[in-house]
Amino acid sequence: MNIQTFKIFCDLVETKSFSKAADLNSVSQSAVSQQIRNVEKTYKVILVERGKGSLNLTPEGKIFHSYCRQILSVFKEMEDSLDNYSDTIAGEIKVSTVYSVGLHELPSYLKIYFKKCPKVKVSLKYSRTNKIYNDVIANIIDMGIVAFPKEHSSLDIIPFKKDRLVLVCHPENPLAKIDKIDNLNILQDINFCGFEKDIPTRKHIDNIFSYYDIKVNMKMDFDNIETIKRMVEVDDTLVTILPDSTILRELEMGTLASVSIMDDQFLRPIGIILKKGKKLSKGAKNFIELLKNYDPKNNTLLEPCCQHHEEDEDEIEIFD
Repeated sequence: MNIQTFKIFCDLVETKSFSKAADLNSVSQSAVSQQIRNVEKTYKVILVERGKGSLNLTPEGKIFHSYCRQILSVFKEMEDSLDNYSDTIAGEIKVSTVYSVGLHELPSYLKIYFKKCPKVKVSLKYSRTNKIYNDVIANIIDMGIVAFPKEHSSLDIIPFKKDRLVLVCHPENPLAKIDKIDNLNILQDINFCGFEKDIPTRKHIDNIFSYYDIKVNMKMDFDNIETIKRMVEVDDTLVTILPDSTILRELEMGTLASVSIMDDQFLRPIGIILKKGKKLSKGAKNFIELLKNYDPKNNTLLEPCCQHHEEDEDEIEIFD
């Protein structure tokens, strides 16, 4: 049994798909099945209950999965520790983020990072906020990037950036003709399309509306920003509130309009979350430095990054 077997099994549990686990490990689907059968034969147990359209772990499978994760975690810590002594910045960084940040915020940063650290592989996954927190704490991923990061006893938070939230509507909506909103009463009883209730940006907007006693007609809500934009594009009675960085393409095409809201509460902080005490690889340290110091609007680095880190160097500044 080798380290790939442990990784394949964890990927199978995570994706609940033999084909997806095979793709993640560049092997055939039959090779995934064979490796699982070999483990089951060796220990005379059944790890996975296979059924139509479902894949569930047996009690023995849950035990094996728990130890697989521990083994992979220790193995990665070993690799990262050795990596810090190398002059080459290489290896893999596992990053999970919410959809809006991954699609609209990170591409410009990743483009520069890959130029400076071409031997590093960044595995980027989109996920819901609560799963990102759980995966960071469980050491499944190296870091998460979330909106409105919340404190947790098992996490460290590194501030990344702040987006301004703006009102977004169809170009034919009457609100599109005003320059700015300085009184939220203009939104009273307006037809609104927003995020689902458990999404942090929705919670923040709801709290502001509640504070100012603003009641909107929540016509529909969704779990992703792209669907919200599409609904507002096709219905000139709907408005929404979104980060300004997520609508640049639509503004350029003229399919959406935005109006600034003159209230300092309409900001969306984005943070990098790490497991408390986690030892970062050299590639991960440099990636965080790039996120903190690169200015995509002016295409400039505020401070040098993607350089060699000695093991005894000061750690990246982290705010609890």
